[in-house]
Amino acid sequence: MAITFIQQKKRQKYFLAALSAVILITGFVLWQGFVSDVGTEGPLIKPPQEVVLRFDVLESEALNRLENPGVELTLPTETGKGNPFLK
Repeated sequence: MAITFIQQKKRQKYFLAALSAVILITGFVLWQGFVSDVGTEGPLIKPPQEVVLRFDVLESEALNRLENPGVELTLPTETGKGNPFLK
């Protein structure tokens, strides 16, 4: 059955109402996000704290008594096999 002219007009009214609502909601959200002037709460970045380095720790007796726990590694001088393309 074909859609009558009245049904098509009714469908267009609902579509126009829904489209208007979407446009109004989008406009309201954009207005609140970009245009409205809301005061900021403070700076976004905190000022850096002062850094204090204590170099006397490097000269302490406990640090001087420590030994190097690492084991010296020796790498093999030749790895892999020869190049078969060199003759």
